[in-house]
Amino acid sequence: SYYDNYDWVANLNNNFKTKDNSWDAQMTSEGSIYFPEALTQSYNTLGKITGVFNNNYTYTSMLYDAKGRVIQTMNRNITAGIDISTTLYSFNGQPIVTVLKQVNSRNAQTHEIWTKNSFDDLWRVTKLEKRLKSTLVNGNVLSTWTTLSTMTYDAIGQVKTKNLGTK
Repeated sequence: SYYDNYDWVANLNNNFKTKDNSWDAQMTSEGSIYFPEALTQSYNTLGKITGVFNNNYTYTSMLYDAKGRVIQTMNRNITAGIDISTTLYSFNGQPIVTVLKQVNSRNAQTHEIWTKNSFDDLWRVTKLEKRLKSTLVNGNVLSTWTTLSTMTYDAIGQVKTKNLGTK
């Protein structure tokens, strides 16, 4: 593991020290009702893990925001593609939207998996939704949101009902 800075990527892939901003605007728009924090990278990484080096073929970097939360991870996968996971947080630290992009460099496949959480007034998760984008499906167009689960809570905060999927 590497700590404190991103000097370790110098001989590998320098893009691993800078955040990919591809989804920032759309993620912020999706989570706007929950007062999202800016997806701004902070280089104040003293004492934090900045990377894990397995070998020249697989390694990971972690990028942080000013509050010390991991906002993006970049992984070089076994196919020499790059997987990027980006998380948008609300003002109170709850993850609102997450995007995972996976690239398989051996056969030019790219997949994006979007995850969105909805909350009630007490910041309990009430709905989990996903949508996909893939070079193999639907002409690489981002799908509409699909509800995976909905939850309601009783007066003391315990899950009252949990529904999986939609009917």
